[in-house]
Amino acid sequence: ASVWMRPSDVSELKGKLDDKLWETVSIVSSFKVVDALPAADICHEDEATGIHVGVSRNADPKCPRCWKHRAEVAQQEVCNRCKEALASER
Repeated sequence: ASVWMRPSDVSELKGKLDDKLWETVSIVSSFKVVDALPAADICHEDEATGIHVGVSRNADPKCPRCWKHRAEVAQQEVCNRCKEALASER
């Protein structure tokens, strides 16, 4: 999934964690903290925190090693992260 978060009333969240760490914590293929949500398949606004979240299916091919959807998988069969990990194992 691709996730976008707009921290309207909790702007202190922006910059606390980078997008890669949010991606890991959320267990999704991509995560972006944004000022405005793009059109998403699912949108949710948490009234208590003011956080808006949009979620959409990621159209990129899935890496067979880590299952994250990444554009580079179409050319090299695995994502860049897995390619580096496999190279270091040799």
